[in-house]
Amino acid sequence: ALAARYGADDVLIARATPVADGAAVRLDAERLGQTDRSGAPFILEARQGQSEQQLLEVAARRLQQSLAERWKQGNLLSFDQSGRMLVDVPIRDLADWVWTSGTLEAMPEVDRVEVVQFSREAVRAQIGYMGDEFRLEEALYRQGLMLSREGETWQLLQTGANPPGPGSGTSASSSGAPPSISPIPLPSDG
Repeated sequence: ALAARYGADDVLIARATPVADGAAVRLDAERLGQTDRSGAPFILEARQGQSEQQLLEVAARRLQQSLAERWKQGNLLSFDQSGRMLVDVPIRDLADWVWTSGTLEAMPEVDRVEVVQFSREAVRAQIGYMGDEFRLEEALYRQGLMLSREGETWQLLQTGANPPGPGSGTSASSSGAPPSISPIPLPSDG
């Protein structure tokens, strides 16, 4: 219910339980949602003269620091790795592409988006990215996009988690078949 309320995929439930008459606190955490797992509990002992309330405050700060550090480690970009990926992006209208390209260009993991072909049903684009494909997939998913393999090509689909603005439909084709890409010449600057 908490995850649904905030639009999250999962929640972390942290418990701090006083033990040894308040001389220590036991910390444990459990992640519930798409990935259910529990961390090993640990005991934090009070310093001399430290109240139970002060000990609980220290425990809460330590847990917050630990979570922040894990998040940083999981989201660090590997600048020594980069790649390029050709993707087909099914669209229903121009607003779908505007939302998708804006989302891609705002991502720190993506360093370039080049349109290769543009049709009424789809855009073929080349994405340049930092890190590896796994990190790119995770970052895309957090933004409401997902990669799907269709034979030899990748499709970039909207998950519906962060939908485009009003008046725009979803980009997934209803038949499930990849759209055909027929090039439409882009206007030249001259």
